Amino acid sequence: MPELVLNRGTKEKVLGTLKRKIEKCESFKFYVAFVNKEGVQCLKQQLIDAEISGKKGQILVSGYLNFTDPAALADLLRFKNIELRILMHGNHHAKGYFFKSALGNEQLIGSSNWTASALTQNTELNILINESESIAYQKDIECEFTKQFNAATPVTFDFLKTYRQSFEPRYFQKKSNILEPKLRPNKMQEEVLESLLQLRARGQKKGLLVSATGTGKTYLSAFDAKSLNAKRLLFVVHRETIARKALESFRDIFGTDRTYGLYTGGSYDQSKDFIFSTIQTLSRSKHLMNFSRDNFEYIVIDESHRTGSSSYDNLLNYFTATKFLLGMTATPERTDGADIFAHFDHNIAAEIRLHQALEAKMLCPFHYFGIADSTDSSEHVDAPDVYSTLNIRRRANELLNASILYGSCDEMTKGLIFCSRNEEAKAIADELNQLNCPTVALSGSNSTEERERAIRSLEANDQDSLRFIITVDIFNEGVDIPSVNQVIMCRPTESAIIFVQQLGRGLRLTNNPDKYLTVIDFIGNYTRNFLIPVALYGDRSFDKDQLRRLVSEGDAPLPGSSTVSFDRIAKERIFESISNPKNLFSKKELIADYDALKVRLGRSPMMMDFIKYGQRDARQFGKSVKGSYLDFVKSADSEFGKKASEGNANYLREVVQEALNGSAIEEALLLQEMLKEDVVDLTNLVQQVPCSLRRLIAAINNLNLQFYRKLFEGKRVSSGDRLGETWFKIEGETLTGLSAWEEFKSDLVARSYLEDEVSYCIELFRRDLDPDDWDDSFVYGRKYSRADVFQLLNYDENPVAQNVGGYLINQEQQTCPIFVTYHKEDNISDSTKYEDHFLNPSTMHWFSKSKRTLSSPDVNFLRFCGQSNEGDVRLFVKKNDDEGTKFYYLGKVKPIPESFLQDSMATESGPVSVVRMDLELQRAVPANLYSYLTD
Repeated sequence: MPELVLNRGTKEKVLGTLKRKIEKCESFKFYVAFVNKEGVQCLKQQLIDAEISGKKGQILVSGYLNFTDPAALADLLRFKNIELRILMHGNHHAKGYFFKSALGNEQLIGSSNWTASALTQNTELNILINESESIAYQKDIECEFTKQFNAATPVTFDFLKTYRQSFEPRYFQKKSNILEPKLRPNKMQEEVLESLLQLRARGQKKGLLVSATGTGKTYLSAFDAKSLNAKRLLFVVHRETIARKALESFRDIFGTDRTYGLYTGGSYDQSKDFIFSTIQTLSRSKHLMNFSRDNFEYIVIDESHRTGSSSYDNLLNYFTATKFLLGMTATPERTDGADIFAHFDHNIAAEIRLHQALEAKMLCPFHYFGIADSTDSSEHVDAPDVYSTLNIRRRANELLNASILYGSCDEMTKGLIFCSRNEEAKAIADELNQLNCPTVALSGSNSTEERERAIRSLEANDQDSLRFIITVDIFNEGVDIPSVNQVIMCRPTESAIIFVQQLGRGLRLTNNPDKYLTVIDFIGNYTRNFLIPVALYGDRSFDKDQLRRLVSEGDAPLPGSSTVSFDRIAKERIFESISNPKNLFSKKELIADYDALKVRLGRSPMMMDFIKYGQRDARQFGKSVKGSYLDFVKSADSEFGKKASEGNANYLREVVQEALNGSAIEEALLLQEMLKEDVVDLTNLVQQVPCSLRRLIAAINNLNLQFYRKLFEGKRVSSGDRLGETWFKIEGETLTGLSAWEEFKSDLVARSYLEDEVSYCIELFRRDLDPDDWDDSFVYGRKYSRADVFQLLNYDENPVAQNVGGYLINQEQQTCPIFVTYHKEDNISDSTKYEDHFLNPSTMHWFSKSKRTLSSPDVNFLRFCGQSNEGDVRLFVKKNDDEGTKFYYLGKVKPIPESFLQDSMATESGPVSVVRMDLELQRAVPANLYSYLTD
């Protein structure tokens, strides 16, 4: 079927379709009016891979309106497998992308030019058509392309010299003063200022602002100070240069209404209204004593994640801000466990994370390329020791070649390289200088003057200026180098926090409206590679399925025109790291995340706190101890003293694992109502969900633990264990709690933790739910275990696994769930190695169980469902067994009667009969999920 291809925010992008088609095709042709440099950057990795694999390409662009960028053409000329031509005469405005493969030809035709905005953000309208739709139509387009291509001018480097001279982008005017100080807060700053206002309205005098680097924290603090009409203000930073810049920012806002002074670097001005000082100076007792404790109405602590040090303790314990104390940081999380939140009474005034800032266009977009580190060993390693035997010359050449290949937004690349060791940084810098690439290595041993001199040289734009600064971690924060347009990460990702800090070094806006940051990450065979998607996508749930999907989807989840690309080996290394069970869910990692949020809140966190602060999926805590979240807290928090009765704790444990596991919402809604009321009207609840009364009755069965009754029949239980009791009963169309439930509700600890579990389940279920994806208690694209499926299909008890296999028919209910593992393991039995596969996103070629014929009862049932359009046949697919026991729900399917064919499959004991058929999906599999499952 023809497919509509649009930009749908963080769900779908035109770019994703183009990437997949280039990866799958044998050759390609592009016919577009306009192409710009960032547009080429969006597809750079796919073009590199196409050249390596020998795919031929023809690209035809237009000189219409002087928009096609000569820098983009120069980029494309580097590919030896691409024939590039340009139409210099006439008003050519075509937009078509054509792909040839053994499976057939495809064409993407519509409104999208080859620019970053057209492929990722703009409202576009494109149609993807395959060859089967109209071969004649495709031949007409092929002829038109050939005609125009033959008439066009070949692009050569000699041609580019002339074209550059005449190139004037007259049609699209460039903005020239985008960085001039804005004396009014932007929309996002207004929201933060309102949050600060509400915080103070609650009587609070301290607050912490968490905001990504480059989002205007200094101006925001000035706006807030002005809203309080602060007469005396102290601004504390860790470097004199930042103090001077902050002074100028406040002068922009307050003008001549205030006087301004520095208290650092030999200048100790106490008399001015607003004082800007460094912590190194002001934390000393002799300087503190020059001021009274209540000298300042408003105090700002910049880079406040540093407040875990004794120097900040000295300052904060001395001064009392009479109106407000504001802390500002991009990364409040500390790797050393220090509690910076206590200094600000655990008040998080607002958070602006990286993705929010990108969406608000407060930062420039980035294009990330994860490429396999060819110098790496084949074994998994945990730390940067792998570099101890590194061939430095080989490394330097690899870095330089990658820098040139992936390029930057400007003619002159200005980059930061982060590596693992200072001695390595120095050695690579020496080699790059030998390769005529001016580079300097900086470490903590370099003076402030040396660092400033290197930064000025990197900022300069002459031929002798620095191209790169190499460091380990001194530029992770507190450095403002707007000209940086390339960041190279040449070290293992050990911390998502540090990854984002280093990425942020190049995201500051400049007066170049076309600025973007190129990020090149050399990915070795490291244990903690799973942190790369955590950092890139800002997804801190640590959910394995979600991380896999993010890596596969690439660009779609990112805001704006930012993109992510991995080469094949790098992607495999990340998947291996995600699949390793020791990585994401180790008890050590879980306790660390629990403790970190506890420090932030100043109390033991509940599950809902993990949602509020965008942290790990809190269900993982209970799963780690095979119980409830309360079970985890009791085992991990030595300060936790609350206790529930044994019987109630047991019920909480089982109901969480079996009925509140996130696969359904009805059980949680029932419990939510029963926690509030003594009697619940089921007919009203049916209308709210919506669901059938039969489904609610099945949910009540689950809450009574009847579905899993066999789990408890042989269990040795203590005298306080009440798992065998009935907790709820149905009287007519109402639900009533029995004595066991009433006793549970009176247990304040058990009740509060069940309320938290219920709220978490409902919030998580609804948070990303598109109403169009709701399908009779199932949700398209969500994952379900076999047991989850049978619960939602209203089975009275969980069927024995051996009876299920790949599908199970219930003649009474006329249901048949089908479970497919798309990529099967080599070591499974021959009789279960079915060659199930998608023919296209709307059709799966599927095999019955072995030893079946066209006259078998289950085959007849499926044929009947296809002929009569009756019965309830649903398809559940997982990529492979690395994904665990859950399957993606792909909706209802109709077996196509004329496709049924009796066949046989080879086994060690000889051929066995099998029936194969085609299943027509009621709804096509979304492109991103289809690509992930089939790749």
